[in-house]
Amino acid sequence: MNCTQDWLLDVGQTKTFEEFQEALKKCLEGGGKILAFGNGGSATEASHFVGEIVGKCKDDNGAWPAISLNDSPALLTCISNDWDFDYVFQRQLEALLAPIDFVIGFTTSGSSKNVINALNYSNQRGATTSLWTSKKCPPINLVGQYNIIAPTLETTLTQELHLLLIHVASLYLEDNIKR
Repeated sequence: MNCTQDWLLDVGQTKTFEEFQEALKKCLEGGGKILAFGNGGSATEASHFVGEIVGKCKDDNGAWPAISLNDSPALLTCISNDWDFDYVFQRQLEALLAPIDFVIGFTTSGSSKNVINALNYSNQRGATTSLWTSKKCPPINLVGQYNIIAPTLETTLTQELHLLLIHVASLYLEDNIKR
């Protein structure tokens, strides 16, 4: 079996993902925005997801509000230098987050302090949260309301599954939100 097949056979994960998609739709229909972030390859996943939401995946169904918090080198270095890298995403959320928003953190290891801190902050503020990770993630760090967990310890396979699910979720939004 491969990572994608293993994930598809996990009824708990497929149910979580379906609920994630519905919550994402509800957020956007209710006037909320998507805030996504990660480090390294996970940062690229966050940027890619935001590109699909603001731009399009397949069909132009209008732009929906979404921001990737890892896309500004000036902000990342300012906050890291003046405060601490562990709070580089939380600090931005302090400026941008509203309780109706949806926050998505990507970390293949599940151990990125800045991602976990930002998700914890978002939970405290009443936002909806999702952690995208792998089997490497320590149980204590499963802090998202919707934890999408790749059934592998391999970073590359985790990121490949995440990319597939980003496209599935983006297509779901395009098919189910009409402007």
